[in-house]
Parts: sequence; C-alpha cells; structure tokens
Amino acid sequence: MGKNLRAAIDIGNTRIKCGVFDGHELIDLLATEDETVLYSFLQDKEVSSAIISDVRGTNIPNQLSNKLSVIIMDTKLKLPIQNNYISPETLGTDRIASAVGANILYNTKTIFVIDAGTCITTGFVQDHIYRGGSISPGIHMRYRALHDFTGKLPYIESTTFENIKSIGLDTTDSIHSGVLAGAIYEVESRLKAILNAEKVEQPYTIVTTGGDGAFLAEQLKYRNFANENEITFEPNLVLIGLNEILLLNESEIS
Repeated sequence: MGKNLRAAIDIGNTRIKCGVFDGHELIDLLATEDETVLYSFLQDKEVSSAIISDVRGTNIPNQLSNKLSVIIMDTKLKLPIQNNYISPETLGTDRIASAVGANILYNTKTIFVIDAGTCITTGFVQDHIYRGGSISPGIHMRYRALHDFTGKLPYIESTTFENIKSIGLDTTDSIHSGVLAGAIYEVESRLKAILNAEKVEQPYTIVTTGGDGAFLAEQLKYRNFANENEITFEPNLVLIGLNEILLLNESEIS
C-alpha cells in the first residue's frame, strides 16, 4: 500500500482495541483479549507509528517499541483540548482520549461523554475544555459484585437489555431491574445534576461508547434528553481521540 499508517491502541481492563488510521480515517479495526493476536494484526499492516493507552500496565508497549515508533499516552502530551482536571496524573488516559475524540467529532459548545465498559465513566467537555466527570462500577461489574459479596445471590450474565421490569417478581428479575435500571437512573441523574449546576444551554451532545454504550444511548433518547440535542453511540471514540493526539505529537516520537 505504501501508506504512512498509524495505530491507536487502547488496552482496557478487559479487551485490547486497535485501530489503524490513514490520516484521520479509521481503515481497520481489531478487538481481542489476546496479545499475540494484536502482534499478528500489526505485523500484517504497514504501520509506521503507534500511540498506546494502557490502563492496566501490560508489557505490550515495551514489546511494540522494538518494532514500531511508539508514543505512550500520558499527561505530558500536547492535547487539542484543555485539561482542567486538578490531578491530571490520575486521570485515566482512556478518559481523556474519549474526550478528545468527542471534541473532534462534535462541534457543539457542551459535550457529555459516557464510557460504559468495565466502569461507567462520564466526562464533561465545555468550550474545548475537559472539566471533569465521574467513575462508578460498570453494568457487568454490578452483576458480579452482587454474587461475589453476598452468600446466596446468583451471578447472572445479562445477554439482553430488553424488558427491564420496574418491579422484579423473582430474584433474577429483581437483579436485572436493580442493575440495569440503576445504571440508567444514575447516568440520567448525573447528567441532570451537571445541566442544572452548570446552567448548560441547549443544544448539547451526549456521546456514549464502550460495550454497554449503545444500550445507554437508546435509553437516554427516551428520557427527555433528545429534544434539540444529539445523542449518539460511537464505539471507537477512544481510538479516534488517541489518533488525534498521536497526530499532534508525532514530532515527539523517537
């Protein structure tokens, strides 16, 4: 192909995602839990440089730095947005990358970023400034916690988000109701609290990402947030943000 391709790699708590970019365009994608699959995937591409966000501290950055020009996502890199987090060194690199991705994709004054994966994180971006957010257990972590920290409650694998009942008539339905409705109400109340406290004007954008992001986006559309505002699901938000940060910091790559 002869192209100067770049890779954005997001090493999350559960999965590894890798996007191959030609400039600003995402042209190939991998999601895996196996490091060797990642290495094989990149070996087949004409990738010249990569940026890595690693929230769990693997050896992948060291392995790839022997084969590619690699930059590690951290708080020292230049960003296309201002970061107002008072302890930037503690801010997850995936959280700031998702905020950058949302800021690039959506040209609105105010953006709410909801990443629903292992954890549910919210981010508040206003006037190209990352203002902060929240962190709470993700949906599947909540199911696991009910089983692991009680004596009798079963572990339930949720395979569908349909038919959430207001009142559970057995233990399984009660758990589904508590976990799923609880996550919805939490995100809804968090958004309303920020809207009221910050006196946010419409229109604003809500963008979700992560394994349960599509579910939360659909729920929020029916909970009086749509109106003049855009609510959308972007599964590759972190990768998009990482790529933009890589483009901005290419001169720093050794």
